Amino acid sequence: MHNSQVKTGFGAVGLQFACFVTYLFVCLLRIRESYDRLPPDPGFWFIEQARDRPLLQVLNPQDGFIHIAPRLMYEAVVFFDFALQAVISSVLMQLVFALTAFLVFKVVKLEKNNSLVAFFSGLIITLIPAASESTVGNLGSVKWPLTICLVFVFASKKFQKGYPTVSLFLIVLVGLSQPYSIFLLAFTMVKNFFTRKFFDFSVFEVILFLTFLTQAATWLGRGVALQKYGEPTYLPWSGMGLFWYSIWLTPFLSSIFILTVCAILSKFFRKHLGFEARLAIAAALFSLFSYLQLGIKDSSAVAPQGISWVALLLVILAFRSLIANYLFRFFLVSLILLMAVSSAKWFFSSWYLSSGPTWSSEVKEARNRCRENRLESTVIVQFMGDKSFLCSEIVSN
Repeated sequence: MHNSQVKTGFGAVGLQFACFVTYLFVCLLRIRESYDRLPPDPGFWFIEQARDRPLLQVLNPQDGFIHIAPRLMYEAVVFFDFALQAVISSVLMQLVFALTAFLVFKVVKLEKNNSLVAFFSGLIITLIPAASESTVGNLGSVKWPLTICLVFVFASKKFQKGYPTVSLFLIVLVGLSQPYSIFLLAFTMVKNFFTRKFFDFSVFEVILFLTFLTQAATWLGRGVALQKYGEPTYLPWSGMGLFWYSIWLTPFLSSIFILTVCAILSKFFRKHLGFEARLAIAAALFSLFSYLQLGIKDSSAVAPQGISWVALLLVILAFRSLIANYLFRFFLVSLILLMAVSSAKWFFSSWYLSSGPTWSSEVKEARNRCRENRLESTVIVQFMGDKSFLCSEIVSN
């Protein structure tokens, strides 16, 4: 009996390790062409602040809201050699994506008790097409995969109960990294409305609300109610491609479809898909309000697209016992093909992330110029933006 339990435990650990390694491999493969480049946005900005004001910059509201997740991670980046900082930033971002996929695997495994479904749910997160444009390998956008983590944690009471420390950590980290987390309270507010228990909130939900109040105070303290980056684009532009239409429309429309299906199954088949419905509600709200703030934007579509894809897979699998096998297979194969084709087309990091000279080669040339010509400063060339550095900081790191 004891030996059987040990073997089962080792098997579970082995499965989880294999899943994580697979997720990490896929994530790193996506940045094959961009791993040694700094993204044009934010470029060297976060690294410079972490270097010049270590720790003090973590709560800097310069972004329009508190944004601690990337700032904390850049605190680690600056400990590495100057020439390696682009590589370290890219790898850290993909590590977060892999950990996000693994967390999705754990949550779905808890909710559905199916390792295969859980594995493919996590794999979806590593393949999100919207991330290819400006998010994969871009540590400045780390709040978006972390938002996916928080949504799955809040959608699963089983995970909150089984992993309270992880849940609390993610609530504080993500709540203090973007202003949208408050929408996750919609899960409980809807339930409280129908049960007439209007103030029935868990400790996790209270802490999430406190992080939102902190973000709200930050906005008001800066004299703005909503921070926008440039002029948002709300309508299609001339020549707008399929990629942009897909990230703009499919997360919200998929979520509405999922909620409709969940309502039909609950009313007519007495099959309750509460987990899938909570995911769809979160995807719809994040998609809608990020659109209202930022317009048609690829990075803000990463979380809604990933969440809605997982929910869509789970909803279709729920039909297995309700419809004929050939119809179930048709729907499932159609969904897999749609995901596979779009993921393959937009798998690798885009030109926006992979253009221009590599960071390490430019740093090497800059160090040579400084030493040979005894310069006080020199310029490091990067795609869509060069930057001047003191030779002392480049050579001595």
